[in-house]
Amino acid sequence: MSTAQSYITEITRAQEAERKRIACELHDETIQDLFTVITDIEEIITGNDRLSAEDTRRLRCLQSTINHVMGGIRRFCSELRPGLLDSLGLLPSLELLVEEMNSDEELDCRLEITGCQRRLPSEIELVLFRISQEALRNVRKYAVATEVIIGVDFGNRKVILNISDNGCGFAPDATLENYVHGGKLGLLGMRDRVYMVSGSFSVESEAGKGTKITAVIPIPSN
Repeated sequence: MSTAQSYITEITRAQEAERKRIACELHDETIQDLFTVITDIEEIITGNDRLSAEDTRRLRCLQSTINHVMGGIRRFCSELRPGLLDSLGLLPSLELLVEEMNSDEELDCRLEITGCQRRLPSEIELVLFRISQEALRNVRKYAVATEVIIGVDFGNRKVILNISDNGCGFAPDATLENYVHGGKLGLLGMRDRVYMVSGSFSVESEAGKGTKITAVIPIPSN
C-alpha cells in the first residue's frame, strides 16, 4: 500500500470512529433528553385541569414536533452508523437500505444473496455497507433508474458485491482519478474503502445502458 493510500486509510478509519461516537451520543443523550421533554409535557397536560383547550392543543402540537425531530435524528444516526450493522451484521443493514429505496414507488430495489451467508469481519461489513449506501445514493440522485439490484456473493475466500442499475449510465473515464474533475468523488471514495481491505473495485457503465459497480474483497482465514 502506498504512503498516500495509507494516509487515506487512516483518515477514513478516523472518520468512521468519529461517526460512531457522534451517532452514539445523539442516540443515548439527545434522543433521551427529547423523550424526557415529551414525558414532561404529557404530565403537564394530564396533571393540570386548568389548561384551556387551546393550551392543550398547542402542547400536543409541541409533542408532535419533538417526535418529528426525534425521527429525523434517528435517521441521521442511521446514516452516520446504523446500529443494525454492529448488532446484526451486513445483510439486515442492506435490507434496511433496500426498504428505504423502495419507498420511492418508481424504483424497484432488490437484494440478491448467493453462497453461504455469514457474518464477516466488522471492517469488511462496514466497507460493503458504505459502498452500497453511496451507490444507492448515486442511483437516486443521478441514474434516473427504475431498477437496482444489490448482489452479495459469499465465497469461501472472498465476498463479491455487485450493484447494478438500468439508469442513464455514463461514459467511464480511463482512470478513477479523472472523476475528481467530473464531480464523481463518491466513486473514488468507494474504491479507496475497498483498497483499505485489500480488495479490487471496478465500474462498468455506458450511456443509456446503466451502471454496474463491483467490489471483490478477500476474506481473511481464521
